[in-house]
Amino acid sequence: MSKKNEKNKFFPILLVIAIVLLAIIIGITVKEQVSYKKSVPVYASTEISNELNISDNSTNIELQENTSAVNSEEKNSEVKTETKKEKEDTDKNTETATENESVNISVSKDRKIDPSKPMVAITFDDGPGKATTKILNTLEKYNVVATFFDLGSNMLNSPSTVKREEKIGCEVGSHTYSHKNLNKLSASAIQEDMKKAENAFEKVLGHKPHLVRPPYGNANATVKSALKYPLINWDIDTLDWKSRNADSIMKEIHKYKDYDGRIILMHGIYDSTAEAVAKLVPELINKGYQLVTVSEMAKYKDVTLKAGTVYLNFRN
Repeated sequence: MSKKNEKNKFFPILLVIAIVLLAIIIGITVKEQVSYKKSVPVYASTEISNELNISDNSTNIELQENTSAVNSEEKNSEVKTETKKEKEDTDKNTETATENESVNISVSKDRKIDPSKPMVAITFDDGPGKATTKILNTLEKYNVVATFFDLGSNMLNSPSTVKREEKIGCEVGSHTYSHKNLNKLSASAIQEDMKKAENAFEKVLGHKPHLVRPPYGNANATVKSALKYPLINWDIDTLDWKSRNADSIMKEIHKYKDYDGRIILMHGIYDSTAEAVAKLVPELINKGYQLVTVSEMAKYKDVTLKAGTVYLNFRN
């Protein structure tokens, strides 16, 4: 057989092999493309899933924000309601009180007071007590006066002492009935306690008080509105309740050099205070001071006392 015939013999076989190989290559390519196409929805579904999650979270956030907004509005509504109620209570208190109204207080015409000379007011809280008698003895000895802010409950227990206070020319003001912290009480509770104090005054002295010293000197807006009296505090605190020592009491007083127009706070229930008063009174007299009541000092210092107003002193 010639070489040409041998080549023609193998040609069909080579052609078949080439076709098969081509078919295999084409098959592989198609399979890869199909596989790629199938893989695309997987990524797409993941993105959609993520978008759904974000959407759900956003919905939750919006719901939470809406819920918070509702709660906030409810709280604001509650606050507004409480504020409105407080305002109504304040309005009621204002209606029943005589805040900022001038109070006419008469003082003794028998006492000779020179407005041009210095004056000071000594005041005593929490009495009357056993030491009050000693204090009155000193005041009477030197023919001077002071102001006693007595508790209604103690007035009923020691009426003769209270009457003596007023008899020798001293002024008797109220320290409420039971020495409660008025800042912690409602307007009605304050007025109820004060009513009992007024009744004690009527029973013992035959008249209502003209001045009030709130316990601890506490007088917030409710207290000022509820009490229809001038509120007398102080600017010299002797701390006699703390030291219970006459020398320490005098040391506190001596921290001040000018006493004119000042109000001195003491307590009429301690023997140490009575001992200090026995030293203080002649000392003040020797320095040229007139010992006067709170109302006298307000008058001669040209101060018009007003209800619901707190006074610390009457210095010009």
